[in-house]
This record gives sequence, structure tokens and C-alpha cells, in this order.
Amino acid sequence: MFKKQYESHETVSIIFEGKNLDVEIGQTVASALLVGGNMVFRSSVVSGQPR
Repeated sequence: MFKKQYESHETVSIIFEGKNLDVEIGQTVASALLVGGNMVFRSSVVSGQPR
């Protein structure tokens, strides 16, 4: 479905909700979080369902 447009061997560490993720330099924050297994980023205001 998706493929990388670049190959980077350098990484940077980010922390999201207490979880440390090593991601490639140049990778977007959204793709880094998705690759790290984070599928829920917010909740619905009305129902509280994850989105």
C-alpha cells in the first residue's frame, strides 16, 4: 500500500505518551507514530470513541 521514498540509516528518538520510539530522520511524526503501533490519536467529543 505505502512504500518509503527514501532510505535513512540515521535515527532520532521521540517519546509519545511515555513510549520511546526510534525513528528514521526525515520520517513524518504521523508515520513514526503509526509504525510504532499508535492507532488512536484522539477521542470523539460526543461519544468518547477512539479516532
